[in-house]
Amino acid sequence: MTMTRRKPWEVSDELWAVIEPLLPKHERRFRYPGRKRIDDRKTLQGVLFVLYTGIQWEYLPQELGFGSGPTCWRRLAEWQEAGVWEELQRVLLDRLRAADRLDFSRVAVDASHVRAKRGRRSPKVGPSPVDRARPGSKHHVLTDAHGTPLRVSHTGGHRATTSMPVAWRRSAGCYGPAWAWQLCRPWSCRVSVWMIWPRYPWILREQPGSPA
Repeated sequence: MTMTRRKPWEVSDELWAVIEPLLPKHERRFRYPGRKRIDDRKTLQGVLFVLYTGIQWEYLPQELGFGSGPTCWRRLAEWQEAGVWEELQRVLLDRLRAADRLDFSRVAVDASHVRAKRGRRSPKVGPSPVDRARPGSKHHVLTDAHGTPLRVSHTGGHRATTSMPVAWRRSAGCYGPAWAWQLCRPWSCRVSVWMIWPRYPWILREQPGSPA
């Protein structure tokens, strides 16, 4: 019997059981209820579909049943504001660490540059490393030796990728003593586009193409 392969944007029951308790709760109003809120699980799959395929939000196919692109975008912004993703990453990494599935003997770091067309100078916007007249931002990602994402950061475009492990070490305590010990031990750090980009293009992607 042929097994159906799950699509990358489909959320399994096991994963949803981890994510659902982290999402903000919304009680439905019975007086002037307005339009019924689209199911969070379907909306999350819509968000993952956009991130995985790289299409624009407004072009999210309605026949998929994930809701409209703008609805998925607003839900993503709501969850970001509530700190859902940071907490989810902490929970998943704790599970991997408990199962001894993380390898801190070697890490890889990569980044992509995103132009900030209307961006003002701030800690997350700075001169482009290739054209200082054009401001931009960098998306940095750190993985363990297996390619599992450990940290993701957003900085000004002038921030060197090789300097990020130092900053990550300084903030290692945010995940507790066990993480502080693991992330502060000696590393063999490599700036490796080939390890990270093929696995997680949606983390670093601005548009389809090669990372910076």
